[in-house]
Amino acid sequence: MRNSALARFCAVGLLCFIVGLGVLVGLHELLGVYYLIAYAAAFFVTNSFGYLLNGRYAFRAPRVDRAGALRYMTVNAGLLAINSLLLRVLVENFHLWYLTGTLILAAVNTPISFVAHGVLSYRTGRWARAASASSAPAP
Repeated sequence: MRNSALARFCAVGLLCFIVGLGVLVGLHELLGVYYLIAYAAAFFVTNSFGYLLNGRYAFRAPRVDRAGALRYMTVNAGLLAINSLLLRVLVENFHLWYLTGTLILAAVNTPISFVAHGVLSYRTGRWARAASASSAPAP
């Protein structure tokens, strides 16, 4: 079950990557939007799309709501910050091509992101059962 959820998570991630690349290229190359603004727009679009798809398809969450979306965006913003720093190190210190560094980080990031979203964003597994048990009213 966990492996099939990871496979669905990866499929959603690939789809979001393609959508994000389309938004980024479309805004920057076709419409002339400054690349950092286009990148931020692509981040927001793909994360909104990813939250809904991952919730319903990968994690099969019983509901997707604003609180979950905020947790999802927070997890991704943290991962983005860490990966941006790591990419800079890979490119500037190890002299890797930025796309090679990006692919390495994506491969490393996928299982970390999967676990982080399962635990924090969608609250699945043991952590979710513990959280719901602690919030249940006392008999």
